[in-house]
Amino acid sequence: MGRMWRILAVLTLSLGGTLAGSTIWLLCHPAITPFVVPGATNIQLVRTGGWEWQITYAVPGRPYGWYFTLWRTLDAHQWSDRTLSDPARFPQVTPRWFEWDDAGALSDEVRLTPDDHNPQHATITLRRHFRIPWWPYWSSMGYQGAAAMLAGS
Repeated sequence: MGRMWRILAVLTLSLGGTLAGSTIWLLCHPAITPFVVPGATNIQLVRTGGWEWQITYAVPGRPYGWYFTLWRTLDAHQWSDRTLSDPARFPQVTPRWFEWDDAGALSDEVRLTPDDHNPQHATITLRRHFRIPWWPYWSSMGYQGAAAMLAGS
């Protein structure tokens, strides 16, 4: 009977470890499919930092077509446009930043960078951030900020 419990414990730990490892892998490796427009060729994904990736590809068609297609796609999927210029007043092709916040714990930032010399070349930078929403309330810096605010009143 004892041997069966050990085997069951080992199997449970193995399954739990596999599930945890695959979950961490998925969190650390975002899907690039939403950032690749139809017809893209020579798609490359390069890790540029700890939680940063750069996606590049070439797209045939009209100049900067990838830029406006991806802009509309991100907007339709409710990504927040963090670019300072107003697109209605200034519709020029400039770097654009978008952010997706997943319940406050996981946040993705995307930057579309047009190439002035090659309008069919797409460069997209993706950054992933993990945020602990309650951290400022528990950290010593959070307490210092709260103490300073209370002392000023």
